[in-house]
This record gives sequence, structure tokens and C-alpha cells, in this order.
Amino acid sequence: MSLFLRLIMLCALVAILAVSVSALAAMRAVSTALDAQEEIIGERAAAQFLRNMDAQLAMLAFEVKDYAAWDEMYVNSPRPPVPWARINLIPGAESGRLTQVLCIVDQGKVTGRYTYRGQRGDVPSADDRAAPSELIGLAGRSETNGIAWLAGAPALWARADILHSDGSGPPRGQLIALAYLNTRVVERLAIHGWSWRLLGPQGSEGETRSGEAVQRVALPPAAEGLAALLSRPREVEAQLRSRTLTALSVAGGIVAAIALLIGVLLGWHWLRPLHDLASACRQRTQGIDVAIPDGGDLPETRVLAADLRRLIEIERADRRRLAAELAEAESANTQQRRWLVRLAHDVGSPVQVIAAAVRQLEERGGLLPPEELSRLGTATAQLMGRVEEASGLAEGLGGDRPSSGTTTLSTYTLAIIDLLRARAAERQVRIDSEVSGEADIDASLITPVLVNLLANAITASPMGSTVTLRGGTTDSTVWFEVGDSGSGMDASQRLRISHACNRGEVIPGEAGFGLGLTLAIANAARAGGRLRLGDGPATLFRLELPVHQRPN
Repeated sequence: MSLFLRLIMLCALVAILAVSVSALAAMRAVSTALDAQEEIIGERAAAQFLRNMDAQLAMLAFEVKDYAAWDEMYVNSPRPPVPWARINLIPGAESGRLTQVLCIVDQGKVTGRYTYRGQRGDVPSADDRAAPSELIGLAGRSETNGIAWLAGAPALWARADILHSDGSGPPRGQLIALAYLNTRVVERLAIHGWSWRLLGPQGSEGETRSGEAVQRVALPPAAEGLAALLSRPREVEAQLRSRTLTALSVAGGIVAAIALLIGVLLGWHWLRPLHDLASACRQRTQGIDVAIPDGGDLPETRVLAADLRRLIEIERADRRRLAAELAEAESANTQQRRWLVRLAHDVGSPVQVIAAAVRQLEERGGLLPPEELSRLGTATAQLMGRVEEASGLAEGLGGDRPSSGTTTLSTYTLAIIDLLRARAAERQVRIDSEVSGEADIDASLITPVLVNLLANAITASPMGSTVTLRGGTTDSTVWFEVGDSGSGMDASQRLRISHACNRGEVIPGEAGFGLGLTLAIANAARAGGRLRLGDGPATLFRLELPVHQRPN
């Protein structure tokens, strides 16, 4: 999957996530607001229910007072043989009154009961289920009305004193009006849109259905432990939730589409420079030299383009450096081949002379002629000289050499002198060194030069003499001078060596050059410098090298 498609999918997922989070937050806010609204509505319903209850209790209290005030009805009615029949009025059942049962309590006893069916008695009946003790308890309360739990059924009650018609004397008893919670009473207490049920002293609220608003209302007096449970369906909440969800879904879809479109446009705007950079890099890997684009308006792509340009420049510089190193290695190989050819020539000629002398001895026997013996001695000395020269050079290069890099020249040359100190002691030659400064030199090329020059100077100096090594730096060069205390060279040899130093190489087969000097002249040229032969009776070589500036 391409990066562009991944970015589009990422934008889409972010948009969907944002819409989901927004929807959840909105639903949470709506739910909180609805809960608060439902709580307010429930409190209002509870207050209205209590007002309805107070209104019915006030009506019942009015009725019981009205019944009690009609004492003259008792006076004009026939006096029955029992004292309970003090009231001759019928409680209202069909006439609109609330009272269903009238009870007389006199001196701690129930002396009469009267129901709307016209039934009289002093014991509970189907319409009058309250036990005498319960009625006596109502008569002894400080409240004059309320709701009570009588014989397992709730009922509104109110009481009033039965006074004499002239108002004199103590009350002749108490009249209690009861209104059991039948359908008619329940309708009077009901609130529009709410249904309710009464909870007894040990009653439970019961199960509530999801989406139903419930409000518990404690009923006076608190000692009874009675409560009403109001409930109603949350139709408004359901509708509001549904509409909110629909609105959020539509809005979420629109937001997701807009976010996806913006993501596509931004993705194309952002990825187009990256696409161009990738195409340019791909073409360059295929060998097509194309320019790197500037990266567009985004800082990231500009930085990437600049980094790619720097990498390309580094790659080009590395290629140039590699080409230079290959050329240098090829030059070194050429010099080594020439050195080997020179070595073969210098060693091969004496070996041929010695081999011819050996054959002559084998063929003729006896002693060699003087001239042959002289030639054999010369060839042997020449061969021994070349072997000694090669072994000395190998011995000098076999020790630990200073590594390349910025070094202190005095420390560097002291390490080289230590390599040749044993040879100098054998020849009883003192090496006098005076070197100062710091420079960045290639020790792998310069060390063989100095070793060879010092070794030749030690060999050419008489016993008890001094070999000098000088060195220092200028603004543009690093220089070394090696001088001996010998008799110097003849004019022809000096001329050949000067020409070879100027050329920077020794022509293969050219006479008068040792192996070490041949390698020294080649290494000086490879290091970018030159080896020069100084004037004077003794031999003095000067090595000059350019100062290299290392990159940071």
C-alpha cells in the first residue's frame, strides 16, 4: 500500500474517531441535561402529589367536621338501645363526598361504625376493615388528619370532636372519617401523565423498567413510614435521544466526508514533493542525471531535498576520491613494478656473473683466471650490497611506524631514529636531530623515504662521524633534510640522481640507483612533494611536502 493511501486512511480514521468522540460527548451532555430535567419534573410531580394529598385530607377534615356539627340529628332521631348510634348521616359514596366510613370513639372504645351502605355496628366489616385498636390509635394522635395503614390497606383519615349543640361541656366523643384508597380516591390523587402506587411500612419499590422515570414521595406523618412511588415513561427523553442520535449521525457523516476530502487534498499537497523527490532518486539510481526538486512549500520536504543534495554531493566527492585513490593505487603499483624490475636487474646481473663462474669451474676445474676472479668479486660485492640495502630497508620498515594524521614532527622523527639506532651504533655514527612543528603527513609514504635516506647516510658516513636530521614547517610546506659526513658523490652520479628527483621516478635499468633511493623518490612524488639533492661536498637530501588541510 502506498504512502498516499495510508495517509488517506489515517485521515479517515481520525475523522471517524473525532466524530465518535464528539457524538459520545454530546450524548453524555444530553443525557446529563435530561437527567437533570427529569429530576426537576419528578420533584414537581412529588410536590403536586403532596398538594393533591393535602387537598383530599382537607376535604375529608371538612366533611368530618360537618358530620360532627350535625349533632341535632342525633337528638331528633330515635334513641336506639346502644350508645353508638349518635350519627344518623350517611357517608357520601355517590353524592360526591369523600368519606366512606364514620367511626365513633368514646372514652377509649369504638362505640359505633357507619358505612355508606347504611350498615351499623361496632366490629369491622367488608367496607370497614380497621381494627378497633387501630381506630383508637388514630383518635389518640396529635394530628387531625393524615394517611394510615389500616388492616393492611391504606386509607385517608380525619377526626373531629363531637360537641354538644350548645357548645357546652366536654366533647361527647370523637368522630373519625375514613376514605380507603379505592379507584375514586386514587384518581383524585393522580397527576396527569404519572401513575402511582402506595408503599407500606415494609413495602419495597419493586422493579422499574428501562426508560421509566421514578419518583419516591414520603407521606406524612413520617412515623407511618408510608411513601408513594410515582412513575411515567420517558417519552420525551427517548424522542430527544433519537433525534440527537440522528442529528449527530448526519453531522458525523458530513464531518467525516469533509475530513476525508481535506485529508486527500492535504495528502496530495504534502506527498507531491515527496513523490517528486522519490522519482528523482529513482531516476538517479538508474543512471539518469536529473536535478533534485526544491521540495515545495513544506519545511520537511525542503530539508529532505537539501539532505538529498548533500548526499549526492558527498557521493560525487566519494566517487572523485575513489577515482583519485584508484589512480594513486595504480601509480603505486606502477612504481612497485618498476622497483621490482630494478631489483631484478640489479640482482640478476651479479647472479649471472656468479653462475658463469660456477659453470667455468665445473667445466675447466682448477683456479679461475685473474680477470674472471675480479669480475666475480665485483659481482659478489654488488649482490651483497643490494641484499644489504634491501634487508636494511626492510629492517627499518619492520618496526612500529607512526600513523597518519596531525602529529608532532619531533616525536615522529624520534620514532624513525629509534628504528635505525642499532645500525648507527654498529657503525659508530651519531644521529643529530633538530625537528620542530606539527603537520598532517602520510606516514605510510614518508617513513620509507626518511628511513632510506638515514640508512644511506649512516652507511656513507665514516666511523665516529655525525648524520644530521633537520625538519620544520612553513605556511605551505613540511620539509626534512638528511645529511651525512661522507665524501659525497661524483659529478655524473649527482647529475643522474638530480634528474631522477626532478622526474619523480627512476627509469628501470638506469644505473647508479639503489633500491631504497628508487622507492624514496617514488614515494615523495606520490605524497605530492619532491626529493632534491643539495649542493656541497657531502650528500644532503631535502624532502618537501605540501601542507594538507583536513576537513572538519
